[in-house]
Amino acid sequence: MGSANSAARSADQKLFSIFWNGNTAGYWNRIALQVADQNDLSLLQKAHLLALMNIAMGDGAICCWEAKYTYVFWRPITAVPLADLVAMM
Repeated sequence: MGSANSAARSADQKLFSIFWNGNTAGYWNRIALQVADQNDLSLLQKAHLLALMNIAMGDGAICCWEAKYTYVFWRPITAVPLADLVAMM
């Protein structure tokens, strides 16, 4: 199913995989550069924009993973099928 040309994947699954694959730093950097070009930002302004944006994305990722391991949160894909196996507190 993971292959780019998989016949086993539905059209919706293909669309969702493209969306989730696109949520990477490179994807957001390309968007930021398009917006910067539309607003005629200088090279220095573009570098500043990308630096701040990538710092924010890095901080967000670090906070997300830190919270995941601190609070032992399950992801829905794991939690939903196994929820009945966990005793209610």
